[in-house]
Amino acid sequence: MRRCNRCQQLDRTPEGRVRLRKERRERSRTPKARAATRAWIAANPDRRRLSECARKKVYRAIRTGRLIRPDACQECGQSCRAQAAHADYSRPLDVLWLCASCHAVWDHRQPKTLPAGG
Repeated sequence: MRRCNRCQQLDRTPEGRVRLRKERRERSRTPKARAATRAWIAANPDRRRLSECARKKVYRAIRTGRLIRPDACQECGQSCRAQAAHADYSRPLDVLWLCASCHAVWDHRQPKTLPAGG
């Protein structure tokens, strides 16, 4: 669950979640945030290409029925629209299904791997 930037309290109401999403979206649209994103993309072209390719393959597999998105997070069990987490982008359909908060924590702890030579 998201925390309010002003008071650091968990905001569990639907209105609070909408407000926090709006605040995050506004922060991501600042020139500083956009510049940081462009810098990361320029510094990591191989990783960007592989991650986008893996994301698209998962999307297509879900759409065609080869992958089934579970209704709950595999880490905490929370009922949610689970996100596909990749440990290795060269194996795009080998994913762990996580809620958004577990996915963010997992991404910080789990290093991503690139194929040899990449």
